Amino acid sequence: MSVSASEAVRHYQERERQAADAIDRYGALLQHLQKQLSAVRGEGARARRDLAVAYFPDLQDESFHLAEHLTGYRGFTRRDPRLAMAREKLTLEKTLARIQGDERYRRREYLVGPHGELTREREERRQLLEPWVLECRKFEDLDGFEALVEVKYDTPEFTESWWHSKYWHHWAAGDRICETLGMADFGDDVLPAYQKAATEREKWRGQVAEVDARIAEVHQLVQSHDHAVARIPELPEIYLDQSQQVLGEYLKGTDLALLEEWLKEESEQHRAIRMGLRKVAGLMAKERFLQELVQQGITPLLTDLKERRAKYARKQVKYARAKYRYQEIPPEHLDPKFGEKYGKLLVQRDKIETLVDRMVAYDQYERFDLQNDEDLWWLEFTGKRPSRLTPTLRSSFDQHPEARPIHDPRYVTNEEAEAVAQAAAAGITADDLGYLS
Repeated sequence: MSVSASEAVRHYQERERQAADAIDRYGALLQHLQKQLSAVRGEGARARRDLAVAYFPDLQDESFHLAEHLTGYRGFTRRDPRLAMAREKLTLEKTLARIQGDERYRRREYLVGPHGELTREREERRQLLEPWVLECRKFEDLDGFEALVEVKYDTPEFTESWWHSKYWHHWAAGDRICETLGMADFGDDVLPAYQKAATEREKWRGQVAEVDARIAEVHQLVQSHDHAVARIPELPEIYLDQSQQVLGEYLKGTDLALLEEWLKEESEQHRAIRMGLRKVAGLMAKERFLQELVQQGITPLLTDLKERRAKYARKQVKYARAKYRYQEIPPEHLDPKFGEKYGKLLVQRDKIETLVDRMVAYDQYERFDLQNDEDLWWLEFTGKRPSRLTPTLRSSFDQHPEARPIHDPRYVTNEEAEAVAQAAAAGITADDLGYLS
């Protein structure tokens, strides 16, 4: 049914309002997702570090062997951190011996203490400097004085021309300064007096700087000594920490499912490693899902909504023109479907936020056997199939709609196992079960 131009304008005003509201809501959702993604990345880094600690708890031979055997990482064989640690310890010990043999270090209290030789010498030089600082300030605090010095006013090097206003401005400033100082001439009296004071000031500044440098050398010796003394006993912890960081970075790019297969024993250490592997794998899956949702889902959707809003704004301007005032606008020139789509967008937005928060809150990683396909983490986290806002993930589920995660029976309660078995017997899908985890 055709409508008047004024009705068409109101129609597109409402569509623009709906598009703007959807943009605000999805923009807030995008910020929320990015915040969650940042939190997941931080948790993932900590989990990889914890996993590295489980693989490599100390710098003993057994830990080196176990880490290489269970991760395939051979970096410690080629670059043994214990050798580097021994070398640094030797360097620090040599540094200590050199500093302790330095007369300046041995006499440090007599040199830079509150009443030390260098402390007193610096104060003496500072006192000799102070009168010249004050004398220079008498000139430099006068308005325009430093500008006159810079342009070399009242000297043969002064190059300003009389037909320029700044020439007369500087002349007036020079006369005013001479009058203030009680001197007859700027070039003959003021400038020589200032230059004499400035020369003495720079000389004594250099004297103070020279003793300051000698004091700093003593302080640097003390700091280097104290640093070495404090670091030597901490070297084992430092190199263990660095080794665990290196191993953690290596684990980020490994096949975690394969590493889990290599765990044959059920010792306490191997159990901690298995839990760590599953947690790292789960957090990596969370990061991947959130990235896809942000990059392939919400960001393109926001771009489309912004284009729609701009289009609706243009339509309002178009139908508000005088030439459309008495025309009937056919229905195909309107966009009635967006009203329904707008309502669905709002429902979808809230569902996404709920699912994402559910996914981020999930912490039962030990249940998920790493022999599962990685995409099944989504079903494990949310209990739902992915939407069109994660197209790559959705495509994977479309290809294997029957796929369900296999749980490690050691970490699933009897009640959960029974619920899943009953659902399977009744032909109920995971979507029907909702969130069981």
